[in-house]
Amino acid sequence: MTLTPAERQEDSPGHAPGRYLPDNTAPEWVEAFTALPRSLFLPELIWAWDMDSGTSVAIDRRTDPDAWLAAAASDIPIVTQWDDGAHDGIEAGRVSTSSASMPSVVARMVAALDAHRGHTALNLGVGTGWDTALLVHELGDAAVTALDVDASVTTKARTRLAAAGYHPSAGSATERPPGPGAGSPCSSPVPPGIQAVVV
Repeated sequence: MTLTPAERQEDSPGHAPGRYLPDNTAPEWVEAFTALPRSLFLPELIWAWDMDSGTSVAIDRRTDPDAWLAAAASDIPIVTQWDDGAHDGIEAGRVSTSSASMPSVVARMVAALDAHRGHTALNLGVGTGWDTALLVHELGDAAVTALDVDASVTTKARTRLAAAGYHPSAGSATERPPGPGAGSPCSSPVPPGIQAVVV
């Protein structure tokens, strides 16, 4: 997998390693994207999507830190978990069950929310925690709730969010009390007071 200079934005002035500022970032979100490189929320072992071959390529930060940072700073999706965490090893698993979305997709998603200070947001599918951190940076800890169906994914995201200084309400479907929709956050009613939902 070769990343072109345009994809390796961390080499550009004003861009720290592991950070990618999409061209389509709305002005009100530039500060959040600048403050929060995606690399802060990625595990040591990732599977970067090779746009040319259409395959996931394993990159381990411990053995190839330059390739890992280049992938983190590229506008590509990155798989962070296979097969609900049952997968072991460096080869790609059968089904991607957690990932870090393309930064340009995240930029479009948060801009479409039209969320501002004073609004609250529910993020369904916390993943790595990066998009949750962007929301918290813009709206504040108390204004963001993040849910995932995978308790392990949620725990890892909480740890990364706390390391970045953010403490939103984050939980998993298995941690929620029994009731309608308890098996899936997507089938649950939106909690009262939520103005924006990210899926």
